[in-house]
Amino acid sequence: MRRFQFAAFLLTLSLGSGSALAADASYPFVGSWIRADRSCTASPTRERVYTARDVISNRSKCTIRRVASGSGGYELFERCDRQGEKPANISEVIRMTGPDSMVLTRQTARLKLSRSLHFTRCPAGASKPGR
Repeated sequence: MRRFQFAAFLLTLSLGSGSALAADASYPFVGSWIRADRSCTASPTRERVYTARDVISNRSKCTIRRVASGSGGYELFERCDRQGEKPANISEVIRMTGPDSMVLTRQTARLKLSRSLHFTRCPAGASKPGR
């Protein structure tokens, strides 16, 4: 009987983790973003692309280690690799100001400085010339 209970527990645990992975994709910040003062068609290299697990820009690739939500925003804890630099731990706070706009505040652990940037969502395929 205990083996059956343990197997049921493992099955429940695996189903729960699968649904948690599916929930990650529903974050409102997933997609392509560009600073609000720039155009999506100007240069595809200026985009920031958020997936459920990564943040990719022309300067770095970050792996999202943890996401905390609350107080109307999301805090992303990331490990970033930049070209020619040592890997760094970054903390980003994303506050959605609309379905296609957000305010991003980044803080590098070693610098303790933060700055806020406004971003707008790029429609799918808008930054790729010829599409």
